[in-house]
Amino acid sequence: MFYIKNIFLYLLFLSFFFPSDVLKHIRNITSLLTTTSMISINDDFIISSSEGGIYKVDLNNLNFSDYSNNLEYIDINSIALHDNHYWLAGNDGNIQILDENFNLVNVIDYTNFSSIRKIVFYEQYAFAIGADLEGYDVLVQYSADGYPNYLNYITINDLLNTIPDCEVCPGNHTVHDIHIGNHAITLATTAGLYIADLSTYNHNLLSISLDWTSLVGDETLLIIDGFSYLKLNSQVNVFYSETSEFFPYPTSNLDIVAAKYFNGKLYSLFSDILYVSNLDGSDLQEFNNLSGLDFKDLLLIDNDIYIGSKKAGIIKLDNYLSEFSFIIPNTLFSNNITSIDINDNYTLAGLSGKAEQVLGGFVIDHIHTELNIKNFYSYNNYDFNYPVSNSIDNVAYNGKLLSYAQGNVESYDIKFNSKGDLYFLNSGIYLDPDNYSYDNNIEYISSLINLNPLTLEISNSWGQDVFSGKRELYPDEDGNCSISGQDKNHTIVTQLLFDNNDNAWIVNPHSEGDINKPVCAMINSQENNWVCIEDHNNPDNCLDLNNEYLLPSEVVIDYNNNLWIGYEKDINLDYSPGGLKMVKFKDILDPNDDLWYSNTNYSNRTIDVVGCADNESFHNISIFSLDIGKDSLGNTILWILTESGAMAYRVYNEGSRYKLEPQSIPGFCDFYLSNIDFDNQSKIRVDKQNNAWIISKEGVTVLSPQNPWEIKMSLNLETSNLLSNNIQDIAFDDNGYIYFATDRGLSIFQGIFATDRSNSSISVSPNPFMIGDSNTLTISNSLYGSIIQIMNLSGKVVKEFNLNEGNVILDWDGRGENGKYLNTGVYLLSGFHPSGSQGVTKLAIIRK
Repeated sequence: MFYIKNIFLYLLFLSFFFPSDVLKHIRNITSLLTTTSMISINDDFIISSSEGGIYKVDLNNLNFSDYSNNLEYIDINSIALHDNHYWLAGNDGNIQILDENFNLVNVIDYTNFSSIRKIVFYEQYAFAIGADLEGYDVLVQYSADGYPNYLNYITINDLLNTIPDCEVCPGNHTVHDIHIGNHAITLATTAGLYIADLSTYNHNLLSISLDWTSLVGDETLLIIDGFSYLKLNSQVNVFYSETSEFFPYPTSNLDIVAAKYFNGKLYSLFSDILYVSNLDGSDLQEFNNLSGLDFKDLLLIDNDIYIGSKKAGIIKLDNYLSEFSFIIPNTLFSNNITSIDINDNYTLAGLSGKAEQVLGGFVIDHIHTELNIKNFYSYNNYDFNYPVSNSIDNVAYNGKLLSYAQGNVESYDIKFNSKGDLYFLNSGIYLDPDNYSYDNNIEYISSLINLNPLTLEISNSWGQDVFSGKRELYPDEDGNCSISGQDKNHTIVTQLLFDNNDNAWIVNPHSEGDINKPVCAMINSQENNWVCIEDHNNPDNCLDLNNEYLLPSEVVIDYNNNLWIGYEKDINLDYSPGGLKMVKFKDILDPNDDLWYSNTNYSNRTIDVVGCADNESFHNISIFSLDIGKDSLGNTILWILTESGAMAYRVYNEGSRYKLEPQSIPGFCDFYLSNIDFDNQSKIRVDKQNNAWIISKEGVTVLSPQNPWEIKMSLNLETSNLLSNNIQDIAFDDNGYIYFATDRGLSIFQGIFATDRSNSSISVSPNPFMIGDSNTLTISNSLYGSIIQIMNLSGKVVKEFNLNEGNVILDWDGRGENGKYLNTGVYLLSGFHPSGSQGVTKLAIIRK
C-alpha cells in the first residue's frame, strides 16, 4: 500500500508539469547526399556538410557519424575549423559553432542576412561572405575568441564604391570568394580582385575606411594561396602570382568551385570536371567520367582525391584519375518530402524529390531502431545522376531506379493498406502514349503504383485503364475549346485514402472523359476490382460548361461509410465552383444507385449549414482538405479546411437533408485561423484522440473538438525543433509519435496522442528476460511519459524507468536500483501515466 500511495502522489505531482498537449522532439531525418563542403581531420576523417546537416566519415572503415540532430539549422554551405571548433556557414544566414565533440555551443543568428557562404579567420576575428535580406552580397565581421558574436558588416557594393578611380566598381556586384593569407584579406568579385592589408588593422571594426586596392580588374571567381581564377574571354583562366602568368582551361564551364596546389600539381575542380596540371598548364589531365553530379568541393589526402558532389555524397578518386568509388551514408536522397505513411510495424514510407529534377521516395524499416533507409527513383532520362546501390562501391547508401515514368508535378500521397501493401500516386502523367513520347526504358505509364516495401519492386500499376485527364473542356486564354495534342490526357491525382474495408479511394481532378469521375475506388484492394463514382456526363466542349465540379480536392469516409468530397474553386466557376458534396452508397459497385447530396440550392438532397446566417453554403469557396473525427459526446465531427480558414461541423441528418452545425462560439460564425494563408497543399488530419492537426506553409496548428475555436497548440521553427515551417504531410502511430514531412526533411515528435487504448494493454519482450543474454527491454502499448516499474510480488519497486526519451527500447542488464542483479523469479511490470492510464503485466526473469 505504501508503494501504491507513493506512485499515486508521484503521478499527481507529474500531472501539473506534463500537460497533455506537450510534444517532445525525438529526431530529425535529413538527406546527407547533397555535399556542400568538406574538411579533413588527421587524414583519417572527413567532415562533410550538406543541405541536410553534417556528418563524419572514418576513412579507415567507412563508418559514418551523423551530427545533424545537434544543429539548430541544417542547411549548411561550408565548414571552417578554428581553435578546435567547427564553424558552419548556414544557408539561412546564421553561423553555428560546434566543439571538438560536435556539440552545439553557439549560434550567431543575425537576422539581416539571408545566407552565409564562407568563413575565414584572422587572429581573433572571423570574416564571412554572404547576402543580406535584399539579396545584396556582404562582407561580415565576427569576434572569434571567448564568446563569438556578430560585430559589423558592409555590402560589397558600398565597399567597392570606396575604391578611387575604379570604373567597374559602381553597380551591383557579387563576391565569389574570400581569402586571408600573409596578413591580407582578398575578395574575388564580379568587379575584379581586391586586397586590403590587415597588419595595420588595429582590431578596428570593419568599415569602409579599410584601405582596399585593386589587383585585377577582370571578374575573379576563386582564390587560393598564390593563384586566382579569372573569367577572361568567356573562359576560366588561372593566374599564378609568382610568375604573373595566365593559362586558360579548355571548357566553357565557368563554375569553378574549388582548387588545391599539392606536390607541384594544380588541381582545379569545376562543377562537372576535374583538371590536374603543372603550374604552367602543361601535362593537363582531366576527370569527367561522372558528368551531371554537380561537384562542390575538393580534398587531397595522401595519394587520393576526394570530390564532394551535390548528388552523390563523396567520390574517392585515385591520383591517376582512373579508378573511383563512392562514399555515401545511409540517407535520404532528397530533403523535399511530400507525403508519408507508417504501418503497424513502424515501417515508414514517403515520397520525395522535386519535379524539375528527380522524383521518387523511400522506405525506412522500423524507424525507431537503427535506421535502414531505402530510396527509389522514377525513370528520368534528362536529369538522372543519383547513386544506385547495385552499381556503385559503397557500404551504406541504398538507391534503386524503377522503370516508371515520372510525372511533371510532385505527388502528395503514399499509403499502406491493412495488409502492409504499399501504394503511391504518380501525378502529372500523360496517360496517352500516342500523344506523348516516352523513353523505351519506361515500363509503367501509371498514375497509381503498387510497390513491395521490402524489395522496392513494382507489383502492379494503373493508368488510363482507370484514370482520365484533361481533354478539351478547359478553355484557353482566348476562350477557345482547344488543347494541344501533347497536353491531352495530362492526368492529375491528388489523394489516396484507404477506408476500414481496405477500399482504396483516389481523387482524380480534371476527369474530362465522357463521364466526370472525380473519385475512383479499388474495392478491397483487389487489383482488378475498380469502381468510379460518376458525378455527371461531361459536356461536349468548354462552351457548354455549367458548374461541372471538375476539381475535387480531397475525400473522407464517415462512420456510416458516406463519402464526403471537397472541391476547389476555379477562376472559371463553371469549370469548378468549389464546395462540398456527399455520396451515400447502397451498392458501392453500382454507381447508378448512388445518392448525391450537395450544398447548392438546386439539389434535391441538400447539405445545410445551420445556425450561421453568413455561412449557409460552401458554394464559390475552395475546400482544400477534409477529415472525420468525434467530439467527447461521440458526435461525428466533419473538419473542413478552406481558403478562408478551418471549421468543425457536427454532422446529423433529417430525411433528405444532411445538417452541418458549426462548432463555434455562439453568435460568431467565422472560420478559425483566417489569418493563415492556406492553399491546396494545406491539410487537416485528425489524430487518435480526435484532435485536428492543420498543416500549411506556416507550420502546424492543433485544435480540439471540444473548443475548436481555441488553439490547443502551435508548432513552427521559432517554437520547436521542426525542420521547416513548410509542412507537407503528417502521420500518426499508435504510440503517440507524430511524423512531419517538410521541404527540409522528416521531423519526429512524441506526445500523449496515442490511440485510445491506455496502458492496460502494456506488454514487454523478451519474456522471459535472460540476465547475461539480454540487454534491452522493449515496452509495447505504453504511452509516452509513462513510468515503467518492475516490482516483486510483494509490490516492492526494484527497478524504474521513464519513457520520456521517445524510445520504447530500454537499455537494461538485469540490475535493480541497488546495482545488483535480480534473482530468478516472476515479477510485475507496470506502466503508469500522468493521465491516469495504468497497466500491469508479468515478467519472468532468469538469472544464469
